[in-house]
Amino acid sequence: MTNEEFQKQVLDQLGKISTRLDRMDTRLDSMDTRLDAVDNRLDSMDTRLDAIDSRLDTVDNRLDNLEGQQTENNRFIQVLLHRTEELDAKFDGLLHTTATKEALNRLEVKIDRIAGDVSFLARKSFEHADDIRELKRAR
Repeated sequence: MTNEEFQKQVLDQLGKISTRLDRMDTRLDSMDTRLDAVDNRLDSMDTRLDAIDSRLDTVDNRLDNLEGQQTENNRFIQVLLHRTEELDAKFDGLLHTTATKEALNRLEVKIDRIAGDVSFLARKSFEHADDIRELKRAR
């Protein structure tokens, strides 16, 4: 192999290597473009995830508020139930008091009758005492 043939082979090989390197460079450029697109997509997804995170924070705050309101409502309901029980007890007491007033009215009527009877008996007792005195004098 002569020097010219050797140089020609080396130049052919260099041409083939250059072609291969050009194809590799093109492929790397294509991959770089694709990776840029993936990076842009990831940035977009990151932005969307930040928006979702913000919305979730808002929902979380609203849930905290609702839980606080529910706790307050439960306490209020407990107070109302307790007050209802107190009012029921007072109502029962009023029913008992009403029944007692009716019983007192009946007792008052009976006492009036008994007072009349006692007055009658006292009068009769005085009359009898007078009769006994007269009988004692007459003897």
